[in-house]
Amino acid sequence: MRGGEAPQLSLERFSNVLGTVNSHRKDLVNFLDAIKDSQDTTQVTHYFLEFLQQQCKPGTPIVLKAADQLISLQQLQQYSPHSRKIAIIRDGRDAAISAIHYRKLMQKRDAPWAQKEEAYLGQVRGWATRARMLANWAEKNGITILRYEDLHRDFFGGCGRLFELM
Repeated sequence: MRGGEAPQLSLERFSNVLGTVNSHRKDLVNFLDAIKDSQDTTQVTHYFLEFLQQQCKPGTPIVLKAADQLISLQQLQQYSPHSRKIAIIRDGRDAAISAIHYRKLMQKRDAPWAQKEEAYLGQVRGWATRARMLANWAEKNGITILRYEDLHRDFFGGCGRLFELM
């Protein structure tokens, strides 16, 4: 490893989370520079996954959490074709309410990425479109889909099935 530094993330702790505090500064700067200098935004996912792998011991599972990673599934598949991919989706009604609350929060903070005003039904329709796209992608590419509500209802049973799958 560069400069004798050992990666900060390892398999020993399930709650070990990558952040700027435990990232290699040089790798973080290189990652941000790569994004800044990129002429092709589709490469951002590639730069991000490459950065994550540099921070981990070999064999460390990487779990990505975001509200909507559908747009990066194709790049994730290309970058790591043999990795197990599991998508956890929420009920569309809950996702719509969360999106509305998040938009209001961002508007209060005058965030440049605040979404346009959209009614609840529009949010649910958007979720349904993304859920259909995810289901189609999952079927073609062997991605396992779990429902958040099923995990919430029976966390230990759901985790047991998930661990058997992995």
